[in-house]
Amino acid sequence: MMHLKGVWISGRYNVSMIAMRTRVITVATLGLVSLGMAQDKPLTRAQVDFFEAKIRPVLATHCFECHGNKDKGGLKLNSREAALKGGDSGAVIVLGKPKQSLLIKAVEHLDEDLAMPPKKKLPAHVIDDLTRWIRDGAVWPEGKAVGFATGKITDKQREHWAFQPLKKVEIAEGHPVDALIRAKLDEQKLKQVKLAGKRTLIRRATFNLTGLPPAPAEVTVFLADQKSGAWERLIERLLASAHYGERWGRHWLDVV
Repeated sequence: MMHLKGVWISGRYNVSMIAMRTRVITVATLGLVSLGMAQDKPLTRAQVDFFEAKIRPVLATHCFECHGNKDKGGLKLNSREAALKGGDSGAVIVLGKPKQSLLIKAVEHLDEDLAMPPKKKLPAHVIDDLTRWIRDGAVWPEGKAVGFATGKITDKQREHWAFQPLKKVEIAEGHPVDALIRAKLDEQKLKQVKLAGKRTLIRRATFNLTGLPPAPAEVTVFLADQKSGAWERLIERLLASAHYGERWGRHWLDVV
């Protein structure tokens, strides 16, 4: 994101670029000093939330392609240490001084040779967030933070269902999911609604799986089927229908 390029104009090196690189050396010196400014204080929840919501997504979307695992221009922006180290053009972040930071100069598009992202300037509110972030010390939650788990699981946390051992549950006749829902309803002292009739069931299933209403003849056949497994046979027929493929294939085509 911050790769600065030398520009030749009419066979001569751009004088403004030489001047800018001289300024960069000064900024780089400040950047080397800033490397020693570690995040000694525990991070607050507000600091972490601000970075994760406002800063990391911007870096991931607009910077990581060239400055993530890659180091275009000698610059990586995938960690605080790497960001403070800078690249071939020097430091890009001067802690507490956004106006002196090449990162801010780049996103503000004040110099077309420095402008990043090169194709389209970031929205003003995003630049404001980056400015605030650098002004507040470029907090980057890589280590421990206030309010974060220490790794020790408490007895209260062990009561969560994810920590409970698996056990076989006897299910009454019917679908296992229905049995689990009934158990929760009983636990909350709630009454379940009455069961839907077969006419309602075939309409729901057919609309859901094919996007079409059931044909009158299909309704008649389903209502007349009093044998065990009538519902399962209906679902299998709908899943085998070409209309099912047409309906759900649209979702895949939308993704493609």
